Amino acid sequence: MYLNSQAQTSIWVKEYLKKRQFKDLKSFVIYLYQTDFSANGRSIINSFLFHVAWIVLAIFTLTSTSVYFGKGLLMGLGFYMVLSSWRKYQQSCEVFHDQTFWQIARPITAKETQYYLYIFISFFALISIFLL
Repeated sequence: MYLNSQAQTSIWVKEYLKKRQFKDLKSFVIYLYQTDFSANGRSIINSFLFHVAWIVLAIFTLTSTSVYFGKGLLMGLGFYMVLSSWRKYQQSCEVFHDQTFWQIARPITAKETQYYLYIFISFFALISIFLL
């Protein structure tokens, strides 16, 4: 939403805040929750670099903390990323590739994209087992 100020969702948020229409805020928040922001453009949470950062945080959490809130938050975020990535890959490999590797300058082949997705899902499953 903040990356693309010309997106329809961003325009609606600006209008609601400008007009101070706080009465309709509940229905607007429900709409925002149901909207798939990644369909409007590229999402940072589904990018390759964010996935790498999540992996580093997962390794740190696995080795350094015993707090269940942190583990749960990390695994909830990872679960969302895995489901979102898998759903996009099943719908369209090209869309998944475009929305995941948009920060990478090197061209990534379809086979590398498939390997990346399988490795990421396997790593999530492995970390989930160790964090239990």
